[in-house]
Amino acid sequence: MNSDTSRSILFTIVIAVVALVAVTVGGSVVKSRGEHTGEPVGITVTGHSEIMAVPDTAYVSLGVATERKSSRQAVANNARIAQAITDAVKAQGVEAKDIQTRGYALQPTYR
Repeated sequence: MNSDTSRSILFTIVIAVVALVAVTVGGSVVKSRGEHTGEPVGITVTGHSEIMAVPDTAYVSLGVATERKSSRQAVANNARIAQAITDAVKAQGVEAKDIQTRGYALQPTYR
């Protein structure tokens, strides 16, 4: 657990304890429509926390589509473009094991 997470958890616990002590020490509780009573009937704790960290995972989905006169030309063009994309992603520091092809389709176009 990192220090930001630990601080957030500690902050939430401290707020809960302070609220619990305030209610059990005899503080009055407000009922609906501004009515005050001396009996504690419950506890409400509200908090907010933010944790900022450098992301270590990103999922990106890309597609390549070309139309050519022959399927051989379309396949070659798609392979060239897909390889250029893969090379650019690797140049940004992404390892080859983290890059994958999820689908491949070749369909004729009729006129």
